[in-house]
This record gives sequence, C-alpha cells and structure tokens, in this order.
Amino acid sequence: MKIKKINIAIIGFNGIIGKELLKNLLLNKKKIFKVKIFSERNFFLKSNSSEIVFDFYKKFSIELIKDVFILYLCVDSITSLKYFELLKDKNIFIIDKSSALRTNKKIPLIVSGINDLEIKINKKFISNPNCVVIPLAHIINVFKNFKIISIVINTFQSVSGAGNNGVYELENQYKNFFLKNNISSISFKEPIFLNLLPYIPDRSLIDNKGFSEEEEKIHSELLK
Repeated sequence: MKIKKINIAIIGFNGIIGKELLKNLLLNKKKIFKVKIFSERNFFLKSNSSEIVFDFYKKFSIELIKDVFILYLCVDSITSLKYFELLKDKNIFIIDKSSALRTNKKIPLIVSGINDLEIKINKKFISNPNCVVIPLAHIINVFKNFKIISIVINTFQSVSGAGNNGVYELENQYKNFFLKNNISSISFKEPIFLNLLPYIPDRSLIDNKGFSEEEEKIHSELLK
C-alpha cells in the first residue's frame, strides 16, 4: 500500500525547538514529501535525505502554505499569537510549540498517547505543553485509577530552556572563566557557569501562592 505523503511547514527554524523538531520529522521521511522552512535569519540545513524536498523562505505568506497539511510554530509567545490571529480560520493543522495558547480553553493541549482524541477535524489549532508536563502526564496516567493525594515534583532545567542565547551564554562563561576574563550575564540574572539558579525565570515573578512562573505552568497545564 502506497503511503500518501504530506507537506509540512516550520516557522522559526533557527531556534533549538525548530532544529530538534526537524531532526525528529526526518525520522518519518517516508510520510513527508516537502518541508517549507520560514526564517528571517540566514540558516544552514544539513540533511542526508534525498526523499524530501526542502523549500526555504525569508518571508511568510498565506499563498505559500496552501499545499501544507501541518504547520509548526517554533517561535516566541508574542509571535505565536500574531500567527494565531492570521491563521486561525485556515484549513491547516497548526501545532504551536510556545506557551501562548496553552491555557486557552478553545485550544486543545495535546500530549501524544494521552489525549489524542482531543484533536478534532474542526479544531485545527493545537498547543504543545511545557516540556516537563509531557513526561509527567504519562507517569500520572499510569496511576489514574488510584486516588492520588499529592504529587511532589522536582525539575532541573537545562540552559537550553532559555533558547540559543542561554546555550551561548553558558559557552561564553565557560571560555571566559578559563581565560580569566570577566563573566557577564544577559540571559540569566546570575552567571550560570558552575552555578544553579533556584527560580525559573527569576525570584521577582513568584506569585501570591508562592509559585514560580515555571511551577504555575506545570500546575495549570497538567490540570488541563
């Protein structure tokens, strides 16, 4: 039986999420005919796949995605909201990798293998949960028939959670430490090299319940 191949698009390819996404999509190359990549910055793609057609664009337009079945938004939350307004009525599945729409009651928050049935043909906008929530949802699902009294969660985030800038900052601090140069911090409140930061993103964003922004995301997204 011949597999029908689809076209996909990625907006925001240069970040960590976009690159990792593409790496995983290439594992399903038998199902993909064409990948359209939209990025305002210069990019370099190394792929050994001769089965997939790659198209690269600096500027996005609706006309360019008319033949696309799934579009991935791998951009920041503010940019995602702009694309949501632009694309919400289009006949295309859109998976948002940012936090912009996770708490929107009209947008399904999907963890594959847990609530796939929430994906409807008439609800084509899909939100992707926080990276911690995905494995937690699977663990909690195993015990769904038990009465869970409480859950204690400890998470240890990597610098990649702050995107490329967080990774570059750690690399630069590593180099400057051994070169005995001054170490500066931009992405984080304190130097991250040889350090642990107890609040994500920082202490000033603790709410009146004592939750950090990251803890609140885990709590609200798991409930949804």
